[in-house]
Amino acid sequence: MKTINKIKKTNLSLRYKKIAKLATKALNDQPEYKPQKGLLFLEDVPVGTIFKTETMEGVKINDSINPVVLIYDGSNIGKYSLAGKCEIQIITKGDE
Repeated sequence: MKTINKIKKTNLSLRYKKIAKLATKALNDQPEYKPQKGLLFLEDVPVGTIFKTETMEGVKINDSINPVVLIYDGSNIGKYSLAGKCEIQIITKGDE
């Protein structure tokens, strides 16, 4: 009887160790995001940059985790907070 309880306890402790190992591995494995070719993330450009996405154009006016932007072209005109991982294309002079 004692050996059965001992076996159950050791199997249970091994199971907990495996679960803890999987949980720490899952928390440490963070994906590395990369923008598409020719695009940048909004968090990587400086304040005052004029940019273009697929649906709108705007200016970055605040630098934080979720940058505040001023949208001046598109269906949503105004001041918005976009995700830092939003892919943008920088508009340069003469490029439209």
